[in-house]
Amino acid sequence: MRSVLPFAVVAIMVLPVASSAGRDIFVSNLAGDDTFTGEQPAGVATADRSGPVRSINKALHLARQGDRIVLADTNVPYRE
Repeated sequence: MRSVLPFAVVAIMVLPVASSAGRDIFVSNLAGDDTFTGEQPAGVATADRSGPVRSINKALHLARQGDRIVLADTNVPYRE
């Protein structure tokens, strides 16, 4: 019984982290702005600055484990 208890405690601590879903971070090198949060894709008008970020570098700084960075297809190369 003593050897089972440490595994149960570890499972309880690990499950909430493993089950959390990642978010999408949107990037547009034309419509984006690095002061935005990247929560909304380009073309979505938002007053709360939740639109796409402009640079991949900014998206990488915002990203956490499990997140996905979504690049807008603007037909303009991303140069960073």
